[in-house]
This record gives sequence, structure tokens and C-alpha cells, in this order.
Amino acid sequence: TNCRYLNLLNRGKLTIPSISLNNLVTDCFKVIIAGEKHLETLKHYRNAALALLQHFCVNSEFRFGCDAHTAVNKNIVFRTVVNVFGNNKCIDESQSVREDSVKIFKTRQREKK
Repeated sequence: TNCRYLNLLNRGKLTIPSISLNNLVTDCFKVIIAGEKHLETLKHYRNAALALLQHFCVNSEFRFGCDAHTAVNKNIVFRTVVNVFGNNKCIDESQSVREDSVKIFKTRQREKK
């Protein structure tokens, strides 16, 4: 099921999501990216991103489970999406810092010659 997929994804395993889950995650990423400038100024980035998704991200084709568990499942899905987005953002930022460090190192090595 979709929540099982998100749990696997959150643990670093790769599986193929359903089309509706793929569309939901894409929509969630769009919402987070659109509000990213405002989110970065907040102390609790992930909580703010979660609140943003709960308010703006509505996908009619994705079923979060039975009516009794929709709110709980939606919270789990959104929390996982925010976690994956945040982890990807940290990886991208640290990679760019490493690339800058390598460029500086290479420049210094060339200057020594």
C-alpha cells in the first residue's frame, strides 16, 4: 500500500510508487518549494512545511485509507514527504559545499605550481 511504500522510502529502500502517490508527492514538493523562502526564516522548518502541506496539498485521486483513519494516514504521509524533502535538501547543500571546497583546493594547487 501507499503508506508501506513511504515507510520503505523513509528507510532508504527503493520501490516503485503508485501513480496516485507519485502525483501526491510531486504536488507536495511543489507546495514546499513554492513556500521555501518563507519556511527558511522559521525556526521549525519541518513543522512549518508539514502545516503548509496539510493546508494546501489536496489530491482527490489519492486515498489515505478508510474514513476513520484518513487524518492519521495523511499526517504520516505528509511527515514522510517533508522528511524526504528535507533530507534531499541537506544532501544537495552539503554536496555544493564540497564542490566549492574542491574548486578552492584545485585553485590553490594551481597557484603553488
